[in-house]
This record gives sequence, C-alpha cells and structure tokens, in this order.
Amino acid sequence: MTTDVRGKVDLWLKAINEQKNEHFTMDENKKCKFFYKDGIECTLELLEEKDRFYLYSPLVAVSDDVTAMRRALEANLFQIATAGSVISVDKNSNYFVLSFAAKISDFSADIFINQLCIFLTTAHIVRAMLQEKQ
Repeated sequence: MTTDVRGKVDLWLKAINEQKNEHFTMDENKKCKFFYKDGIECTLELLEEKDRFYLYSPLVAVSDDVTAMRRALEANLFQIATAGSVISVDKNSNYFVLSFAAKISDFSADIFINQLCIFLTTAHIVRAMLQEKQ
C-alpha cells in the first residue's frame, strides 16, 4: 500500500511538473513545498500508512487582536469561506495555519491539481482577510 500511495503522489507531481515546467518532488520527510503569489507558501505532506495527505499554509502570526481571531473563526463556519479547508493555530509557530486533509486514494492527478489551486487561492484570500485592519 505504501509504495502505491507514494507512486500515486509522484504521478500528481509529475503532472504538475509537465503542466508548469517545474520540478516538484517529495523530500526525505515526505513533504513538497509550493509557492504562490505574495509569499504564500504551501506544504504537501504525506502520511502514507494512513492513505492521507495534508496541505497546509502559514498565514499570519497570532496576535492579541481579537478581530483577527474572530475573522478566523467566522471563516471556519461551515468551511464555506475556506473552500473546505480549516484555519487553526499552530502552537509551535504561533501562526494561523490554513489546512486541508484528504485520502490519497480518493484523488486523481487532475483532482489534486484542482484542489491545490483552490487551496493556494484560498490561502491568499484568507491571509488578506486576517491582515485587514478594522
């Protein structure tokens, strides 16, 4: 199962590489980084033994600003504003983080590429929303 899962994800990355003329690969920690406009960074991480992948993107540092926390919680409601992703606080970095998790076996290369595009766009929009002044 593990080899099949990793091979499937390698095919996703190969499809992206062919479309975008890039060279994305998984590193030794089963992670791959993607970069988007305005400094948005996204990590793809595999949990092969569970047939799961995660996309996550640090958004902004958590502060004492109640407005940012309220916006994050409001955006999480029903996951409409986050396009199925979730905003959380990473206690290690003290950042709001947008994350998405799914089963690898449920995704084809085309579906993954579509999800990655949606995720990157959503991270960009949500980060801007969290940075807005009152």
